[in-house]
Amino acid sequence: PVQNETLAEAAPGNATGNATLDDGFRASIRAYFSGVKELWADFKLWRKLRQTNETGTLTWHERRVRRQTPKNALRMLPLLANPLPPPFGLVLIGVASKMPRTLLTPQFWTEGQAMRFARADGADARRRHAKLLAELAATTGAPGGEGPADLDLGAVGDAFGAGSALALEKLKRRHLVRLARCVRPDAPSRLALRLKRTSALRATLSQAAAAM
Repeated sequence: PVQNETLAEAAPGNATGNATLDDGFRASIRAYFSGVKELWADFKLWRKLRQTNETGTLTWHERRVRRQTPKNALRMLPLLANPLPPPFGLVLIGVASKMPRTLLTPQFWTEGQAMRFARADGADARRRHAKLLAELAATTGAPGGEGPADLDLGAVGDAFGAGSALALEKLKRRHLVRLARCVRPDAPSRLALRLKRTSALRATLSQAAAAM
C-alpha cells in the first residue's frame, strides 16, 4: 500500500514532465517545417539574385540571403534529405533540436531558442567590447556606464566623429580590424583585413558608416 501511494504521488509529476517533453517536441517539429518553408523561400530568392547578378542595389536582407543561403542549404541537406520514413525520421529532428546551434540553421530555431541565443550573443558582445561601451557611455553621458540609450543614437555617431576620442584616425590598426569584422552583412575575413592597408581599413569603415 505504501508503495502504491508513492507511485500515485509521483504520477502527477511524471505526467507533467511527459507533457513538457511532448510540448517541446511539437514545438521543434513546427519550427522544423516552418524552417523548411523559410529556407526554400531564401533559396528561391538566392537563385533569382544569382540570375540577375545585381550587387549595388541589394537590400540588407537580399545581401544576407545571397551570402548565407548556400552554406545554410548545405548544412541542412543531411536532415532535409533524411531517407527514414515517419515517425522514425521525426526522431532525427528531435535529436537535432537538442543541439540547435550546432545542427540547425537559424531558420529552424524556435522563438525561444532564437531569443536565448540572441541574449547569449549580446552578453558575449558586451563582455568583449566592455571598454568600447564604457567609452561610449562616457562620451554620450549615459547613466550607469552601460552604454547609450535608444534616444542617444545621434550622440553615438558623434562619438566616432572627427576629433572625438573614438575617431577612426585615432584608433589603432587592431581596433580597425575588429570594427571591420563587424560590418554586416558581408563581413570581410580576418585574413583579408590583415592584408589591407590601414588607410583602406579606415575607408571601408567610413563607407559602412555612411551607408547606415
